[in-house]
Formats: sequence, structure tokens, C-alpha cells
Amino acid sequence: MFLVHNLLLFILSIAFAASDDSNDDPLITKYPGLVSWFTSNGGYIDQRITIGYDGNGIRGMIASDRILEDTLLIHCPGSLVVEPDGDGDGDGYVNQCAHIENIFKELNAGNQSKWYTYFDFDDSLGSRIPSEWDMDTDTNTVKELQGLPPTGQTHRHIEWYMSWCKLGEEPTDLEMRAFKIFLTRSADVGLVPMYG
Repeated sequence: MFLVHNLLLFILSIAFAASDDSNDDPLITKYPGLVSWFTSNGGYIDQRITIGYDGNGIRGMIASDRILEDTLLIHCPGSLVVEPDGDGDGDGYVNQCAHIENIFKELNAGNQSKWYTYFDFDDSLGSRIPSEWDMDTDTNTVKELQGLPPTGQTHRHIEWYMSWCKLGEEPTDLEMRAFKIFLTRSADVGLVPMYG
């Protein structure tokens, strides 16, 4: 179980604003539905937490009113964490592949999935991670970043996924979405829909 006593960091909402009008932003308009799903499944989120824009036009999790220090902001029960199938034993890479595969199964289940509302809200495909950059057209940018912390190839995660999980096969679009959700939204314990 997760108790939150510090500043809230909301993994789903850190992104640059695509629009100045919050009424057009699906991550703002869909947020009440996500909270409803989350709380009806045993989660807790302080009602003063919402998604909005700061003064610089950056969208993120914000407080709608003053919140005292040590206030519980979010609690995500284990029943809302998407975990890999199986008991978690074995090689870490294999377990991570199983985790991605389980996210894929849930995505593939569509509105029959317990996590449908979360996946409908998720914006992982809009992430601006270096793995999204085209190695052929963004070569100068990619070259400039090599060696900077964290060191390594900007596409190492995709290369790992293709090698270890897909065994060289080309992933489907839905498999790639599951991988991106895993890459940008998961923690050691699994995919946690809301945390801080």
C-alpha cells in the first residue's frame, strides 16, 4: 500500500500543455472520471488535488486549495496495481517482459479491463522521451545527448524490449503502447495508476 506524505508528483500528468484552453484538454476533462474510477475501486485522492495549468502553461497535478504538511494526498491499494502475471520469480528482464505482456493483455481487453478508465486517460503515447525520437531525422539531437546522465543509448529501452521481450519480432501498435506505458508509468511494484 502506498501512503503519500510529501509533495505530490503525479506520473500521469507531467507533460507540456498542448492547448491553452483546459476545456479542450482530455487529461483535464477526463480527470474526474479517473478519480471516480480510482476511488470506487478502493483508492483515495484528496479532493483538493486536480489537474490544471500553472502560470507558465505547463499542465500537471496542482492543489486547488491549501494543503497542510503531512496530509495524505493519495493512497493506491495493491488491488489497483497492474502487476506481471505469475509469482515474480526468475530473471528480472523476464519479469519485466511479463509485466509488459500483462499490460498488453489488459489493453487488449478494452472496456472489459478493470483498468480501462486508466488506460483511456493515459497519455504515454504523447510522451516526449528520447526513445520517441527518430534516429535518422534527429541525429544531431541524439548525438548531443549520448553520454549524458543517464548514460547510454537513447533507444536502449526499445532495443531491450525488441531483443528480450519480442525476440526480434516487430511489436504491434498495441504492444508498443503497452511497452510505453510500462516505460513511462511503471514502478518496481508494478503499474500504479496514481501515486505521489
